[in-house]
Amino acid sequence: MKIRLLTIVFSGICLLTGCKQAQTQASEEGLRGAVESKDELPPTPHAEISMSSIIDMGVFTQEDIKKSTLVSLTNIGTDTLVIIGVQPECECTTATVIDSIVPPHGTGRMRVSLDLRGYPADTIYKDVSIVSNHLEGKVLTFRLMGVIQ
Repeated sequence: MKIRLLTIVFSGICLLTGCKQAQTQASEEGLRGAVESKDELPPTPHAEISMSSIIDMGVFTQEDIKKSTLVSLTNIGTDTLVIIGVQPECECTTATVIDSIVPPHGTGRMRVSLDLRGYPADTIYKDVSIVSNHLEGKVLTFRLMGVIQ
């Protein structure tokens, strides 16, 4: 009787352990499948600005000491680009966003001005930062360049 009871208990433990092992194996296979299928998912949509890093404003003279130009940028991402604002380096530089919403593969514009009054004859560089959803909030900076004669 004791042997029979021990056999039943032992068999039950083996069955439970076997089931537990089978469940663990199935769970591991399911996780592996989930990881493999994750690689097959399309990339997450994102906005990404492509533009020239240096905008050459040309030669400035005492008669033509303030210049303005239109700057283009392209959204090469797969999501809509939203330009929140622009931040010039100093008061001699202004930037105004014309197109604050740029669809994927679309082009946006901003007007920039550089007033180099009071600067000595030299090559001057001024930075402008664009605050947007570019690559998940990364601030993009481009440089204005002018030569004073």
